[in-house]
Amino acid sequence: MDKPANLALKRTQNDAIVLRSGFMTGLIAKVISKVIEKQGYSAKVSLHELTMTHADDDGNVHVHLDLHLDASEKDIRKLLNML
Repeated sequence: MDKPANLALKRTQNDAIVLRSGFMTGLIAKVISKVIEKQGYSAKVSLHELTMTHADDDGNVHVHLDLHLDASEKDIRKLLNML
């Protein structure tokens, strides 16, 4: 049976989940924006891709986000200092 070419959720042989669909990435971007707003900052977030993979046997997960964040320089500095 043939698989669709552009799956929103794709598992690879390395236990990875890749999200690329506009609906899912848009939904996650809205959640990220809400979290940033609750911290008192104003930012516009657009997510292009989210990849999650098992990093080791201890159950740790590696998350990679390909996103764009538009905000004032002041807010970006404060956000980076929180990390």
